[in-house]
Amino acid sequence: MNIWANNRARILVTSKCNINCTYCHNEGQPKEHKFISINLVNRISELMQANDKKLDSITFSGGEALLHNNIFQIIEKLSRFSLKSTLVTNGLLLDERMLQKITESGISKIRLGIDSINKPKSRPTSGRKPKMPIHGVIEMLMKSNTNFELNVVLSKYNLTEIGSIIQFCVQNRISAKFFELVKVEEFGNLSNKAKFKSIEAIPYQKFEEIVLKYTTTMSYADDMGASDIVFDGSGDGFSLRYCHYLCDYNLCYKTGTRIDADGSVYTCMGQRGKLWINELEPIQHSITILEKAIQLSCNKIKL
Repeated sequence: MNIWANNRARILVTSKCNINCTYCHNEGQPKEHKFISINLVNRISELMQANDKKLDSITFSGGEALLHNNIFQIIEKLSRFSLKSTLVTNGLLLDERMLQKITESGISKIRLGIDSINKPKSRPTSGRKPKMPIHGVIEMLMKSNTNFELNVVLSKYNLTEIGSIIQFCVQNRISAKFFELVKVEEFGNLSNKAKFKSIEAIPYQKFEEIVLKYTTTMSYADDMGASDIVFDGSGDGFSLRYCHYLCDYNLCYKTGTRIDADGSVYTCMGQRGKLWINELEPIQHSITILEKAIQLSCNKIKL
């Protein structure tokens, strides 16, 4: 049996973050500083073992995943059940020592969240400037031959900088995903779904015009239908993606089953907090919850 949506998983190891981005929606829930327990990680491990085959991918995120004191133990525990393992981070805690630990733990790709490469702060947040400019973090990743990509949220913060970010990516062959801004209209709870609204800070047509200023070698590729428009490179793995809000296209299940630090299981962000697992219940009950979560995805398909 395949109990993970699209044979993928995303583990939100903590809801705590070391920055406070103005657009952060925390997937429809009020922000609380919680950390996933090792006992719950052990249950997730059992659920991955119960799957018919290895997962295609596991993503570890937060909040800021590197704030979890046991993050490397968690990655080592779960990454062996997947063909690929990705860590999402804002990069503020990255240095050479941390990068070595990440690589040794089993991570095959880092997704670095940045919205600017020229401003003192790489994301629109209150608080102090980071210790290392984001250029320094990117240079460190490039020199170490780390497999990494950029996550960029399209917002007022970087409206005038998208061209320079794209140019930088093209020149250095750094892949990037550019995400539509998503705002919470209503936070979710046990009785109500969270409600989100997608905002085209930069419409796709404008984004396409900018991309074509800096490269003529890109071709169009299709990965997640109209929700994910990919400008694909010449076979070397380099790509630039314009990512629409998946729920608008009934494709939220594509990113896989998500489990947060409390044990909430969901495929659609609007359903977060409706289904739960814990390490004390029988394993079959947890399996049933994962199967139900797939049914609560936007298009309610069975996989």
